[in-house]
Parts: sequence; structure tokens; C-alpha cells
Amino acid sequence: MSVPETLRRLYSGIAIVMILTLSLPAWADGEAEQIARANKLIAEKKYDDAIAILTPLKSSAEPIAQEAKNALQLCYRSVGMRYKEMGNCPEAIGPLLSALKLTPTDYKGEVVDALYECYRLTNDTEGMAMLRMRLADRCIRKAWKLQNGAEYAKALDGFREMVNLFPDCGPIESAHVCIAECLQSLGKPEEGMAYAKKLYDEHPEMRAGALFAQGVLSFLANSYDASIAAFRRVIVEYPDNKYAGLALPFLASALAKTGRTNEAVETLRAVSEEASDPEEKSSSLLRIGEIYQEAKLHKNAIAAFSEVRELKDAPAETKAEATYRSGLCYQEMKYYSSARTCMDRVVKLYPDTEWARKAGGSLYVWSNSDKQTEAK
Repeated sequence: MSVPETLRRLYSGIAIVMILTLSLPAWADGEAEQIARANKLIAEKKYDDAIAILTPLKSSAEPIAQEAKNALQLCYRSVGMRYKEMGNCPEAIGPLLSALKLTPTDYKGEVVDALYECYRLTNDTEGMAMLRMRLADRCIRKAWKLQNGAEYAKALDGFREMVNLFPDCGPIESAHVCIAECLQSLGKPEEGMAYAKKLYDEHPEMRAGALFAQGVLSFLANSYDASIAAFRRVIVEYPDNKYAGLALPFLASALAKTGRTNEAVETLRAVSEEASDPEEKSSSLLRIGEIYQEAKLHKNAIAAFSEVRELKDAPAETKAEATYRSGLCYQEMKYYSSARTCMDRVVKLYPDTEWARKAGGSLYVWSNSDKQTEAK
């Protein structure tokens, strides 16, 4: 290659780099500057100009996106409050709702109070109702998250706040049921049961939820016959209520605990046949397999787990668990080769699931066990 040719290629490469550098989007080296410029505009109360700068930055990478959202929330809140102070509530509602949307967990505070007042002053009962439903949903979701994280004391406070703030909103029955469940989880089963019974007596419109709560609390207290009776009442007396559907899997588990395996399976079969959602259907079939497995009916369990694996669109996590449990059943039946095949399948097909880790552990234990002998 000649020297001039080398130089020509070198200069071409430099030119390409310069073109690419000049064509980089503003966010590559200027997002922080844009945030700073927007904040300056906010300080000058030029909110529309700040919003124009900040809106595209919402979809940037963190932490820029969150900074932009925080600044936007301030803009919309300031604009909405200014309209409200001027007595122009119809114009205030839009910016205030935009501010509320940017704080997706808030269900009380300055913006919420301002919206309540605007809806009241404009006699917008429909808007008020929609706002309260949205806020109630936020409130109960926060409490559910705490409950799912086993923070029962905080969850209990959250559900009680839901009951006090939104006594007339959609999720209120669920909040009452969860209060009873949290009391049980905090080691206060008698208080939880008393709460559920009081709910049944004082709120006829919530009797399905009250009975469901009684069934759950009885189940957790190992009072399976009482649990079965409560769940059956929910199903028979309130067949169109959401708690009737929720009661069925619990009823099946309670029946299984009392040795009524066939009744439990029939209950879950009904659930799986009614289910249109693959996740719900596969969950019911998986539970059938578990019940057979707990009853030491391993062949029946394997058949049920096979249905899960063959179900189209079933979640990978559920299929992995079904395959893993099949392996355990084969192991109990001393079909060691089949057990290993199942565990190998879990590891290879579902490597990102917890069941792959468990399957790998089983394979390791079996490979180092003197008892692992190919008998059949």
C-alpha cells in the first residue's frame, strides 16, 4: 500500500468520526445542560418553555429521566395551582392531573387536595368519582405490596387507611379482607376472625368477602372443616362474586388436607376447564399434580404435570416446576433414569428459573449418592 493511499484512508476515517460526532443527538453530551436550562426557566416561572424541554427527556436513561419527571411534576403542579388561585378551576384540572400522573404512588397531598376542590367547585361529580377510584387503587396497591413483602404491620396500617379514606370505592371489600388476613399474619387470629365476622354482620354487600376471609383464616389455623364450609358458602351463595372464583383453589387445598383427594381434584378440574387464561389454567393443573404428589399418587401426579408441560402458552416458570416435580415423583417410584431426564430437561430448557437451580442441586446429590442405582 502506498504512503499517499495510507494517508487518504486515515483522513477519511478522521472525517467519518467528525461527521458522526457532529451528528450525535443532543442527549449524548447535553442532557444535564438541558435539565439545568429547564430548571432556570422554572425559576423564572416560564413553565411552558420548561415543559417543552423536559418532555422528551422523560424517555432518557436514568437518572436524567427521573430528574425530568420531577421537574415536569413541579411545572404542571405550579401551572395548575396558579389557575386554581385565579379561580379558573376548569383550566387547573388538566395540569394537576398531569402532575398527579408523574407521581404514580401518591394518593394524598397538595395536588390531590387541589383536585378535590376543583372538582367540587365545578360540580364535576363524574371527575371526582374517577379521581377517587384512581387514588383508592394506588392506596390499596401500596398496601398489597407491603403485605406481599411480609411487612404485615405496615400493610395493616395501609389497608385501614384505605378503609378510612375511600369507604365508598371499588377495592374497599378487598381492603377489609386483607385487614383480617394481616391480623392473622401478625399472630392475632382471633382478632382477625372477629373482624371478618363483624364485616359479615354489618356489611351485607361484603358478605362474600367476609366469608372468604373466614375460610382463609380457618385454613391457616388448620381448621380445615370450618374452612371448607366457609368456602362452599361463598361458592353457593355468591356464585357471580369474584370471591367465588378465588374460593375454589382454597377449597381444593382444604379438601386435600382432609384426605379428600378426589374431591379436591374435581374442584380444580372445574377451575381449569373454565379458565381461558393459560396462566390460570396451568396453575390449576399444577395444583392437581401437587395434590396427587402429596397423596403419594405419583403416576396421577406425573400425568397432571404432563398436561402442564403440553399446555400452549403456559408460563415457563410453571412448566419448569411441573417438570421438576415430575422428576421428584419418578425418584420416589425409583425410576431413576426418568428422574434424571426430567431434571436435565429443567436445567436445559428453563435455565433462568429457580427450578433449574433446584434441579441442578438434585442431580448433584443423586450423582454423589450411593443409593442412586438404576433399578428399573
